[in-house]
Amino acid sequence: QSLRRAARATRLLSASRDRHLSVAAPADLAHVAAAATTSAASSSSFDIDQLARQPMTSLSLNDLYRVASSPTDEQNLLNAQFVRRELPIRYAHRCAQLRNLPFGLAADERIEHAARTYEQ
Repeated sequence: QSLRRAARATRLLSASRDRHLSVAAPADLAHVAAAATTSAASSSSFDIDQLARQPMTSLSLNDLYRVASSPTDEQNLLNAQFVRRELPIRYAHRCAQLRNLPFGLAADERIEHAARTYEQ
């Protein structure tokens, strides 16, 4: 349920950003911003499987360092928007990985509990 709330908030934040903000990412982070936009949750028929099919945005340590080395209000907003879009996708991937463990491990109650935790 928290994944659904996060995805809804992501959609609202993305729509708000498109209408009201004209913040541009630095040139060296343009690929990260573009990837984050394409990995946002779609507005129709949201579910965990749909999020798990979306690619996670890969980030290098160098990307993280560049973002952290110039903390401006605009960059902090972009960072928050990226995290808000990316976390539901990453949680859905982790949940799918737990549900698809081999050798009956997915049926173990501790694994099921961990998967339910990621779903929430």
